[in-house]
Parts: sequence; structure tokens; C-alpha cells
Amino acid sequence: MTRQKRILILAAIALAHWAATRAVGSLILHQTAQHVFEPQLPAATRLLVAAAKVLYFPVVSLSLFPRAWFPGGWIAVPILVNSLVWALTLWAGVMLFQRACRRRRK
Repeated sequence: MTRQKRILILAAIALAHWAATRAVGSLILHQTAQHVFEPQLPAATRLLVAAAKVLYFPVVSLSLFPRAWFPGGWIAVPILVNSLVWALTLWAGVMLFQRACRRRRK
């Protein structure tokens, strides 16, 4: 596999993760606004919150950053970095798995 193809695959994984993270965040805001006066959020919203915790995993402390560091739409920068970390981790996991399978066959 060429280096250019690897970079495109990593970028596609990172972009998909970033889009999923942004979509889940928007859905959570929408669901929470609809059920703000209910004592407990619906199961679907709780499931979305759990998904967000997984998607934001390495940057869980994002809320600890001062908002002045990332004004306006710049908050997408640490989320994008998080997505790149996810892409590299998934890529490394797949490569290690493939290497282990090749060694096992020998």
C-alpha cells in the first residue's frame, strides 16, 4: 500500500469520527432541549450520551479547557485532533492484528 493511500485512509477514518462526534453532540443538544422539564432523559438520549463519552474518550477533559482558548468554531480543533488520535489508534490496531494473523499462519 502506498503512503498516499495510507494517508487518505487515515484522513477518511478521522473525518468519519469527527462527523460522528459532531452529529452525536447535536443530537444530544436537540434531545435534551426537547425533554428539559422531564425528571429523567429518555433511553435514546442516555444512549447518545454514552456514545459521546466513547467518541470523546482521549479528550474527555475538553470541558476543563478555558473557552477563551477555542472561541467560536475553533472548538472543532481539539475534536479534530481527537479524531486523528482515534484514526491512528484504529490503524495501528488493524496493522497489529494483520501482523499477528500472518505470523500465526506461518
